[in-house]
Amino acid sequence: MAIRTVKKELEAKLFPVGQSSFFSRPRGIIERKTYGKGSERLKILISNFKVPDGDEVEIVIGDNLLSTLKIKKGSAKLDLKSEDGNTIPQISAGESAEIRHNNNVIVKGKFTID
Repeated sequence: MAIRTVKKELEAKLFPVGQSSFFSRPRGIIERKTYGKGSERLKILISNFKVPDGDEVEIVIGDNLLSTLKIKKGSAKLDLKSEDGNTIPQISAGESAEIRHNNNVIVKGKFTID
């Protein structure tokens, strides 16, 4: 695999809303990268979600629903690459990100330059 130069990277670390214990704390991370030759990637990882397997969560960036993901064993991931034909949304530093289950915000955070 060729080494690619990252031209720009934004990252949102998502933390629980409301009460949770340290050991059952849901979390998430969303990374958006632009590479030197113009390709882009969006990667989402979530873990420790205490919802039934097969339930879906919504990924919301700003005010826009980006995607839904099915939970399996408390986790889910999404990896979109522009070179695979995926459209990568434009995101700005300071923009909000949330993961919702049944219209309830489980984790949230803001994008920062990484």
